[in-house]
Amino acid sequence: MRRTTTALGVLGVALAAAPGAAQANHVRIQYGDTFTTRTPGAATGRNFSVDFFNSQDPNAKPAPLAHARYEMPPGSRFDTEAIPQCTATDAQLIGQGPSACEEGSQIGLGTVLLDSGFPEPNRTLTEDFTVFNAKDAVIALSQDRGNGARVVLRGRVSERAIDLDVPPLPGTPPEGGANRSERFAYAPATGAGGAFLTTPADCPASGAWVLTTIWTFRDGEQVTRESRTPCDAPGGAAAAQRLTFFRRQRARAGRGGALRVRAAAASRATVRISRGGQVLRSQSVRLRAGLNRVALPALARGRYRLTVESGGVTRAATLTVR
Repeated sequence: MRRTTTALGVLGVALAAAPGAAQANHVRIQYGDTFTTRTPGAATGRNFSVDFFNSQDPNAKPAPLAHARYEMPPGSRFDTEAIPQCTATDAQLIGQGPSACEEGSQIGLGTVLLDSGFPEPNRTLTEDFTVFNAKDAVIALSQDRGNGARVVLRGRVSERAIDLDVPPLPGTPPEGGANRSERFAYAPATGAGGAFLTTPADCPASGAWVLTTIWTFRDGEQVTRESRTPCDAPGGAAAAQRLTFFRRQRARAGRGGALRVRAAAASRATVRISRGGQVLRSQSVRLRAGLNRVALPALARGRYRLTVESGGVTRAATLTVR
């Protein structure tokens, strides 16, 4: 069975080269990636593209990949618990294709061109990918456009990075085949728990978020690229704030609770807990656009007034502790 791979790219548009490791200058990379939103603290998708070249001969087969790491800018966040997860086994995915995964777990589509190194017309292989959310992971299911063979890859997801081990590919010995071109589109994926990927809550003074991608090749070479994607800085056209949560909240005495609040725009918020006209607790929290969980302190039994103020909007609820 043919084996394939992909890069599950990160985000950015302009390139900035960084020093490589081991054997430098064997690989040339053209890389572009952007968030689908400029709004801080918002659910986002991505548009990703990369082309690999042999730096000595652009017509030669590129160096094969061994590992790729895609790092989001500080403050951004992956949350695999926010949307449905695909629980299918590799065997089910190979046998049934994308239909093996749960509805709502798909996060992206892509196409990868592989360079086998063999003479034409068998040199280039085209692989169509469907990408799914899973438990602390992403699943990349490929299907060969020529013979329909399927292969499953799983990437590890941390708070703001994806790590992908790349298996050996079929191709000319001794190193096998290599990725030549990758194109992926990821729509903003949201569910009951919020967003699969959220942009940082702030836009830096430069007006762009910086992402870092690190490719490690089988010959030991490591290449790092930085990519910039524009964002809206504070003071720009801000979205009108809206706060939504239940007007009656409940908690158990002596235990910390949580307030689920949905915000229309990312911003700072002040949360106050009062009783009998006296403020008992006031805290500043950062809200992202979408669903948020705000931690509440442990309180004694009784009835309290809970207020949230953000972006000139104030909402209140009655908090009953039993």
